[in-house]
Amino acid sequence: MSRRTTMAVLLRRGQWLLDEAAFEIGGGRYTPGQCRDAAHALAELATTLDEYSHENTATGTRAEADSQAQPNEQPAEQPHTPAQPLLTRTAQEPGGAAC
Repeated sequence: MSRRTTMAVLLRRGQWLLDEAAFEIGGGRYTPGQCRDAAHALAELATTLDEYSHENTATGTRAEADSQAQPNEQPAEQPHTPAQPLLTRTAQEPGGAAC
């Protein structure tokens, strides 16, 4: 399996994990242990994705290779900016979910 395919599979698993967590937390069924497990899995996914981004910085991406094959088209320069925070921590409301 190629590195890109492996990353796609890992990202899809992360999506499934988040989908399940959102459903179960919304229903008050997600345990603190499940929250910790999900947090650790997502941290590992984030680390893997960051490592993948550094690999592509060093070796170039498919999009860069494609743009080099078409010298008449100049790709627009996109400066790297960190992604906006996905989550904002707020104090847990009384009677809220277990985690």
